[in-house]
Amino acid sequence: MIMSAVLAVALNAVPVMHQPQSLTARGQQLCSLVRDVHQTVDRRGDVHLVGHDKANRAFDLKIYGNGDVEGSVGAWDVSFHAVDAS
Repeated sequence: MIMSAVLAVALNAVPVMHQPQSLTARGQQLCSLVRDVHQTVDRRGDVHLVGHDKANRAFDLKIYGNGDVEGSVGAWDVSFHAVDAS
């Protein structure tokens, strides 16, 4: 699922190359990364992921309908573009 991959990238759990590549993050891998996560969808259809990772860093991510991801993980701001390859 794309949400797992977004979390894996945002939490810096997987390397990301500057060239396009396929990334798959499975549910088990996600469980090893996060302590808790809450997902909501706003009126525009944008997805919000809020929670804490295993290091107790708070994360707050917004995934826009076009695949852009913005938010914060601990003290870091993150932004990247995600595409569902399925």
